[in-house]
Amino acid sequence: MTFWMGVASVQHAIDGRDGGFAQLGHGKHVAVRSLKKGDWIVYCCPREGVSEGPVVHAFTTV
Repeated sequence: MTFWMGVASVQHAIDGRDGGFAQLGHGKHVAVRSLKKGDWIVYCCPREGVSEGPVVHAFTTV
């Protein structure tokens, strides 16, 4: 098991968590290619939306 840190908007982190998928790197597969079943991702979110919305700068979801 490996732990990863993802940087994404709050909305992308929550959508991925609720949908059972990871969103990283603006859809580029290289960002998730190394992930394996059982790995964990901790999301740090700079903003609520993609390059917009209020600044958050917080860990949002695991």
